[in-house]
Amino acid sequence: MKYKNLLILFVLLLVTASVSAQRGRRGSMSAKDQVTLPNGLSYLNTDVVIKFSDGNTLYCDRAIIDKKTESCTASGNIRIKTRHGSIITGKALDYESSGGVINIKDDVVMKEKDLVMNTPSLRYESQKDIAHYNQGAEMVSGDVILTSSWGNYNGKTGLFNCYDSVVVTHPDYTIYTDTMDYSKSGFSNFKGPTDIITNDHTMYCENGWYDKKKERVNLRTNAYIQMKDGQRLYGDSINYSLKSKHGEAFRNVSYYDTSRNCAVMGEYAENNEKKGYAFFSDNAHGFMIEKADTLFVSSDTMRIFYDTHKDDSTKHSLTKVEAFRHVKIFRNDLQAICQVMLYFQSDSILYMVDNPTLWASGFQIDGDTVRTWFENGHPRTTLVGRNAFVTSLVPGSNALYHQIKGRNLWGYHNEDGELSSAEVKGGKVEAIYYVIDEEKNELVGVNKSVSKVLKMYFDTGTIKSVNFVEPESTVLYPQDQLTLREQTLKGFHWLESLRPKSKWDVYKIW
Repeated sequence: MKYKNLLILFVLLLVTASVSAQRGRRGSMSAKDQVTLPNGLSYLNTDVVIKFSDGNTLYCDRAIIDKKTESCTASGNIRIKTRHGSIITGKALDYESSGGVINIKDDVVMKEKDLVMNTPSLRYESQKDIAHYNQGAEMVSGDVILTSSWGNYNGKTGLFNCYDSVVVTHPDYTIYTDTMDYSKSGFSNFKGPTDIITNDHTMYCENGWYDKKKERVNLRTNAYIQMKDGQRLYGDSINYSLKSKHGEAFRNVSYYDTSRNCAVMGEYAENNEKKGYAFFSDNAHGFMIEKADTLFVSSDTMRIFYDTHKDDSTKHSLTKVEAFRHVKIFRNDLQAICQVMLYFQSDSILYMVDNPTLWASGFQIDGDTVRTWFENGHPRTTLVGRNAFVTSLVPGSNALYHQIKGRNLWGYHNEDGELSSAEVKGGKVEAIYYVIDEEKNELVGVNKSVSKVLKMYFDTGTIKSVNFVEPESTVLYPQDQLTLREQTLKGFHWLESLRPKSKWDVYKIW
């Protein structure tokens, strides 16, 4: 009997606790005026307070509520304190108890710590803490203003999913896009055509992200970054630091500088605005438009350098271009190959080392180093330092070559960029020159000479005359008295097959 009574008492306690819990889950309500309506409905008026069983609390002027289901409609000075701590205000409300969904409209404002959202209407899922809007909304978080036509906000993750006419405004940047996932931490993920405008850059992509805290951006799909002075960097993918102004571009990379009329392309690029240089590799090639011609260049790797004007940090001037390994150069008035090329824009000097060969006006010129100075867009002076060798094909011949070798060569170009004269000097200047009777168009003989200085004068790519200064020897031989070896100077090589004859020989696609 004793144990039976204890069992009965225990059951009664469980029942009492269950009933109390059910009453607590039903919530509570209060108002100055309450009227019981048919079908279990209650009408509440003035200073209405409804505490729902899901933890949300409603404050309003008027409400009709179903006590059994807790579904209700309300109007007048709507204010909801959600179970997650946010506050939502508006003028009219429908509460769907089955899913804990609140529909509120007319001048809706949602506040959560440092977030304020304004929208004409809002659908709030209480259990998930997700707010949906479809009539446009403005979200203000700190110094960021985010607007879009429709989307949702997840209070648990702090993430906005925004669609259609999305705009993010910040004192330092503005973002325009179609689709965006935006975090209150300042991380933006783009999923459509996107424009980003900062104080120093204009950017575009169709996929990517922007990290406000780290001041970094990742742009993908038809991506580019444009600087204020006209520089523009394209790539399939671009990673860029707005703080350090340093970035990388990958695949199908193009760099254009409209202020200096130049461009460089490749499969990889690195650009550092603060240090004033850009690096390109993997099929690097580019061009520079001068007043009279365009210089086309290709190489394994390429670097360009530019200075920032002291009076305006947004303006850059190109100072130097460097190209390394397997360098090819084409202009209409000269072509070249080498392993290292330097072009100094400010001084208009083309400098080549490591097996350089230059072709100009039908002459092949090579040596240890080759320098060409430009004036008004045309080559004016060429200097070959050490082991200078000049070769040209004898007109009307397929295998006879004028040849001159010496320590240094100075070549002089006319106003059209053609070689007009040249001077070879230093050490012993050796020459093999085929003398042609122009009236009969016959070969007179082969002049072999050694002198201190040799001067040549040209006319439209042909040698018109040769002067020997302080000749050591000069002999005119009948050609049949000289073997092929005797008609060839040591170091002779004819590289016409390697000469770039057009920009397509420099690189196949422009």
